[in-house]
Amino acid sequence: MLGALCLLMVVWWAVSVINNPFLTPRPAPSAPGTASGNVPGSVREQPTPAATSTNPKDVTYTIISTDSVPGTKRVLKIRLRQKVSTDILRLIALELKNADRHEYQRTFIMYLLPGMQVGAGAWATTHFDPDLQVKILGLTAEEEEALITEPEPLVG
Repeated sequence: MLGALCLLMVVWWAVSVINNPFLTPRPAPSAPGTASGNVPGSVREQPTPAATSTNPKDVTYTIISTDSVPGTKRVLKIRLRQKVSTDILRLIALELKNADRHEYQRTFIMYLLPGMQVGAGAWATTHFDPDLQVKILGLTAEEEEALITEPEPLVG
């Protein structure tokens, strides 16, 4: 009897984790000003390399965690699949802010790239304090490409 109860609890836990909307990858908004209308869980298999920073249809993210103090602040940690532009960060921030029906004085959103550990900093942030501020703290895709393709200095 105890084994059956434990099995039932494990199945219930697994179903609740699978159906958790905060753990489901979501596509980024498709156009400026459209903060809703995306179907949670509809994720493209592989974003195209040319779309990594400019095409919002190929950008996906996952909500890692969310904490809030009612009426005061909300803090979100988001995992991006690739680097994106400040325009895409702005669209994602507006979508996330508008997706919560509660009002907060401030909303803080931190973006992590694949391989980044939670709690060890963020690649970018978007904060509503109270107005939206978008900051990329690491290298943008363009800056990274410039460093990679820069010729080696001549030593001589």
